[in-house]
Amino acid sequence: MNDSVAIVTDTNNHCLRAVNLETGQTSRFAGRCQIHGDSDGELLSEARFYYPRKLVLHKHNLFITDLKNNAIKVIREGHDHVVTVAQGGMITSPRGITVDPFSTNDMAYVTTYNGLLKLDLKTNAVTKLTGGNEAPGSLSASRPFMLNGLTFVTASILVIADSQKFRLMVADLARDKVTYICDGRSETRNGDIKMCSLRTPISVLAMSWSIYIGETGSIRRLPLKAIISSILPTDLIG
Repeated sequence: MNDSVAIVTDTNNHCLRAVNLETGQTSRFAGRCQIHGDSDGELLSEARFYYPRKLVLHKHNLFITDLKNNAIKVIREGHDHVVTVAQGGMITSPRGITVDPFSTNDMAYVTTYNGLLKLDLKTNAVTKLTGGNEAPGSLSASRPFMLNGLTFVTASILVIADSQKFRLMVADLARDKVTYICDGRSETRNGDIKMCSLRTPISVLAMSWSIYIGETGSIRRLPLKAIISSILPTDLIG
C-alpha cells in the first residue's frame, strides 16, 4: 500500500491482489487465489478468505469484509499478517473482536450490505450509522443501501462506493451530510464529476491525491481535488 500500488479484492477467487498503477501488472497480495477458507496467518499468503468483498483503508490499516465468513479482518500497516477483528453476526451483535499487540487505532469504519458501521476496538461495540427513511443530504437518515468500500480523505470525510446505485457518496461524518458524485447516466463514463458514471463500484482507495475505484472489469481514477471541491467549503471546517 503505497503511492504506486493499489489493493483490490478478487472476490470470486477468494484473495486480494496488488495492482501496479504505473505498469498495470497485478500480483497476489493476500490469501491463496481459487482456494477459500477462514484463517488468519503470520504471512499474508497463509491467510484464507471466503468471498472477500469490500476494503476499508483507515489510518493506513486495511480492513476487509469477508462475506461468506461473516467476518471483518485487518492487515495492519507494517505487518505481514491478517487478524480477524469481528466475526459472527457482524451487523447486530459481533463477537470475538480482538486487538493485536501492534494496534494503535481505537476506531474503524466498515461497509456492509446494510450500511455503514462504526467499530470501536476498545469496547468491542459496533454502531450502525445508517438506517431510517430516505432524506437527501443526510447519512444517518438514509435507507439501507449496498456499500462496497470506503476511504478517508480527511479525519471526518469519507468517499464511499454505493454499488446498488452505481455512484460514489462523499459523507461528512461530523455534520451528517452526503454529496453524491458520478451519479450520471450509464452511458456518461467520463467528464464532469457530477455526471460521470460507474459500473458496479466494489472498492475505493485514496492515494496520491487521487481516488481509485475498482469496478466490474476495470479501475477508474478521479482527482481528489475535484471531489473535495464538490463539497461546500463549510462542510470542510472542523
